[in-house]
Amino acid sequence: MKTKTMIVAMAALSLMLTACGEKKAKDVLVAEDKTEAVSDPQTEDEDYAPESEVEVVSSVWEMSPLTGVAKDGNVGIEQFASKFCYEYNNYKPNQVLCDYLRDPAKYDNEDFDINCQPKKGYISCRGMFQCGYDMECCYWKRKNGHSLVAFWLSEGHESGAEYQLLAFYDYDPDTDTMTPEPELAQRLLDVVDKYDSYSVTLPEEGKDIELIGYTDDEEEDNCIATCFQAHWNGNDFMKIEQVNTTPVP
Repeated sequence: MKTKTMIVAMAALSLMLTACGEKKAKDVLVAEDKTEAVSDPQTEDEDYAPESEVEVVSSVWEMSPLTGVAKDGNVGIEQFASKFCYEYNNYKPNQVLCDYLRDPAKYDNEDFDINCQPKKGYISCRGMFQCGYDMECCYWKRKNGHSLVAFWLSEGHESGAEYQLLAFYDYDPDTDTMTPEPELAQRLLDVVDKYDSYSVTLPEEGKDIELIGYTDDEEEDNCIATCFQAHWNGNDFMKIEQVNTTPVP
């Protein structure tokens, strides 16, 4: 009787050990599966590249009002540009403009050309030797006492890739705040976004914005430039008309 009981007990112990072993093995497999599911796109994708400087700004500007614009009671192109450039100083021309606006007399950077026209409400920073860097800023007085502030950022690469951003802000002097107006920017870009590439030129003279859409012409080994004018109406740019179409060598 004792022998039979011992045999049953040993058999039960054997089953328990087997089940325990299977459970541990199963747990290990689950853990291994979970480990395999975690991947790093930077190591798996050999073509992975970090975002461009302009893309970083593009991803956040629409959601971020800018406050504390005025300096010593003054508000103009220098204050608008300074606030934007300080907020988004990952973009190289913005870094350069921050240095310039801090003390123009001490500015000494031969890699970038700065054109600052406070009376015209315009400023630009263009790369002389840096590949494809271009930044413009200007503003208009609105009928309601606010200002419309525009920024154009362009970043080209030797690979041919281009990253661009058109951003508008409404400046309220009562709150000293620049509030993003992405809808206005999209309205203008919708005109040229259908082309192979495009450019935007903010006005140093006058009030209208120039938009150019480029269409590649492989047969003629050139491209066709279609030019548009966005006309200022005292508040925004509701009227956009095609001006001309010309071949570009």
